[in-house]
Amino acid sequence: MKVTYKKSLTAKLVLERDAISNYQVLKDVCATHKNVRCRMSFSKESVSYQRKKVAVFKISRKNLSVYLALNPANYDPNRIHFKDVSSKKAYAEVPFKLDVKGSRSLKVACAYLEEALASAGATTLCTAKDIDYREVFYERSFDELLSEGYIKKYVRKVVDGKEVTVEELPETFQVHFTAKLCYEATDQADELYIISSFDHWNPQKALPMKKVSNSSFEATASYPKNTHLEFKICRKPKWTDVEKGIWKEEIVNHEYVVVDHDLNVEDLIYNFRSKENEPAK
Repeated sequence: MKVTYKKSLTAKLVLERDAISNYQVLKDVCATHKNVRCRMSFSKESVSYQRKKVAVFKISRKNLSVYLALNPANYDPNRIHFKDVSSKKAYAEVPFKLDVKGSRSLKVACAYLEEALASAGATTLCTAKDIDYREVFYERSFDELLSEGYIKKYVRKVVDGKEVTVEELPETFQVHFTAKLCYEATDQADELYIISSFDHWNPQKALPMKKVSNSSFEATASYPKNTHLEFKICRKPKWTDVEKGIWKEEIVNHEYVVVDHDLNVEDLIYNFRSKENEPAK
């Protein structure tokens, strides 16, 4: 039986600490442009401006590769070390590939990322949110990443007389969430959504909760063994309606570890961040 593993971009950033330094610099370039959105999938991260794809980040063989929405025909390959990947359907929108292997190639990648963003119409900001990606992609072991689903395990075996490769899914456990509205939040929500670290804090992947009474909501989801789960609850699938504390202050993330059994989790919600909940002026 042959076993193979496929690492996600998240896993590679966690395990390849040299690559994350270059990733930090490129992400800082994106952050200094207005209305630029970054979305991470299993194997890559896409950068877009007003729904137009501008760049894609991937890691292969420990090096960070940057694919840009620039026409390779407009550039001299003798002056710039790049690769034209326009023949590949997956990179039709971003056919200009640069491999970042050191400080010089990183500087080149930043310059052409700036050019691609400007060509798309993105304007620069004076300030940007300061994010340390070494903390976002904090160090974990190979086995921890495997249990969290950031590394997929494939087993080659015989099925119905034929040799096939199938994904071996990690052991999972159920987490039952209960949210209760109290204080100023009582009767102030018809819908609730859970936004979690498991889905990279992406509101588009928020877990909807079912309303079981005027002030009580429930939801159940499965998570791989040893998942370190953090979450907050929002009244809508976006951060503008996130839960707040009793004095409308920011609260810390709810935090649990799915070890080796099912969990029951209860959250008391006192307020929401929204204009209708703010005091009259």
